[in-house]
Amino acid sequence: MTQPIDKFTVSGKLIKWDINKFEFTLETPVGDIKINIEKCNSQMLNEMVDAMRLRRVVEFKVVGE
Repeated sequence: MTQPIDKFTVSGKLIKWDINKFEFTLETPVGDIKINIEKCNSQMLNEMVDAMRLRRVVEFKVVGE
């Protein structure tokens, strides 16, 4: 089994949650990024809501195998 390879990492603060579109807006130094959460499990959703509420910096990693 091969290890996943990081393609890129992005970090910032979640500043908006659009319940109707199933997406969060991540504020980053290079601009806002929309993150679709339609297929997220409830634990991930709860953690993202808490991070937004507490104004924590979050980090997303995009990986490939």
